Amino acid sequence: MATAIIGFNDIFTTELSHTRDSDGSTIVTWKRKVRTDVNFTAPVFGSQYLFLGSIYVYVTRVTIIRTSGEFVEVEAQLEGVGSAGSSTSGQQESIGSIAEEPIQTHPNFSSIFQAATTEGVTYDENNNFVGFNSKAQGGLAGVQSYLSPTLSYRRSYTTTTTPSLVNVGRVFNANAFADFPDVVNGANWLLTAMNFTSKAGVLTVSEDYRASSATRWNPYIYREAT
Repeated sequence: MATAIIGFNDIFTTELSHTRDSDGSTIVTWKRKVRTDVNFTAPVFGSQYLFLGSIYVYVTRVTIIRTSGEFVEVEAQLEGVGSAGSSTSGQQESIGSIAEEPIQTHPNFSSIFQAATTEGVTYDENNNFVGFNSKAQGGLAGVQSYLSPTLSYRRSYTTTTTPSLVNVGRVFNANAFADFPDVVNGANWLLTAMNFTSKAGVLTVSEDYRASSATRWNPYIYREAT
């Protein structure tokens, strides 16, 4: 696609303004008053322009209004972000919470099991662990679950490149992205969801991650991200 260049010195521009959000997305408003007897081509919806040397913007709206006398007013709105193919980190959100998990999934279950003593453990008819009975030591009588701390993280950003969904359900190392929050030593991140919307060639992306414990996500179940 050919890219035209616009800027504050554009000889065709009578008024040019822009706003830029913290996530890098930019909205440009372009206005010009044109005589009706002058051959003039208005910006085309969807066309790409280079703004201020580094921001690629796309025409999202064009309005032509006949004013008094022999003039029409042309107004275009353009939206974009960064350089072509780039991504700009926008906002991050971390949520720490507690989830109830079966006691036998505790990373230190073998030590807990020993603390309860053999007489304090109850099994079903298939010799599977059920829980700790009244004879259990260490205050474990009746315990069937424990509260496990969990950390969820959402990173949102804008980009001009369509993201791949292939890594949803896969694992990232703790330092895969500079904006990942700190986690316990050995933990990694599971990408649980990805959503994106597109407008005027700019995509707003959100990615949801969940941190593992220090023992990491099981590599036999969850593959490494590519």
